Amino acid sequence: TLPDFVLPVATSLENAIYDAQVMKGYRNAGGKSLYCLMAYGSIQDYSLQLHRPEVCYPASGFQLTETREHDIAISPTFTLPTRFIVAEGFSRTEQLVYWTRIGPSFPTGWLEQREAVISENMKRNVPDGVLVRMSTIAENDDAAITILDSFAKALIASLPDKARQALIGRNA
Repeated sequence: TLPDFVLPVATSLENAIYDAQVMKGYRNAGGKSLYCLMAYGSIQDYSLQLHRPEVCYPASGFQLTETREHDIAISPTFTLPTRFIVAEGFSRTEQLVYWTRIGPSFPTGWLEQREAVISENMKRNVPDGVLVRMSTIAENDDAAITILDSFAKALIASLPDKARQALIGRNA
């Protein structure tokens, strides 16, 4: 079970945006938990775009106290642009890292996401998109980033080529 897992508000629009969603919870030997959500949408256009955590966390009662760009060195030749967020709620503070891929782009903000969709649409392409979000509760932000970055690298390294292509658009 995934207690207190923050999800977008379930609507018919969400069902139209995502073709597939996977949510998993992990716990290490020390009892630390990490939650991972992956949402894939085969169509990203002006009306159907991925929901960013900057929307679903406040809608679930969290206040975003920090949000900044954060790169993860996946390999010597590929750095994944992500966003690090600290979300404070009534019962807990979560640290999360997430990325979005729209076609070949990795927008780290809402405006960049819109621009990526428009750019692809102007080329007469309807790009696909993915959102990958990992969250944990750690003693401090540095500890959280270490946990989340390590998980992201291990996740990507463990995937077969087709799944890796869906998450990061390439083989890293």
